[in-house]
Amino acid sequence: MIYAPSPVHLALAPAVRAAGGGGGRPGGPARGGGQRLVSLPWAYSAAWSLVYLCAAAALYPLLRGGIRPGAGTVAALAAAGALNVVWTGVFFRLHAIGAAAAILALLLLALISALRGLWRAHRASFALLLPHLLWGFFAFALNLAFLLQNPA
Repeated sequence: MIYAPSPVHLALAPAVRAAGGGGGRPGGPARGGGQRLVSLPWAYSAAWSLVYLCAAAALYPLLRGGIRPGAGTVAALAAAGALNVVWTGVFFRLHAIGAAAAILALLLLALISALRGLWRAHRASFALLLPHLLWGFFAFALNLAFLLQNPA
């Protein structure tokens, strides 16, 4: 199949590269002669863009002071953001698939905790954060599939 990047992919490629993923040819050889863990077609960039836009919109009322969720909700949101950054480096840069799966499990727990607090504090923010949880479950399933296919 011929890979033709979309304008969205081209716009996001530097950010994905800076975060530690998607360098070189998609699916091309990785360092050490093995295959890359993941090729990043434009659909993944578009999906992550949508997830992050929804997350930003969910956080906007909190940052503007329009809602006051509990400290646990704020801590869970901060943890989810940090775990997202850490997972990207561990999975794409270090290729530590098992550690990345553990980080995703923690990320999912943080998102569930944040969503519980947002349900009480601001239903619109709750709804806007749901795509992040759903994509997190998809990423976790994908990560586990890679782990099972690459036991070493």
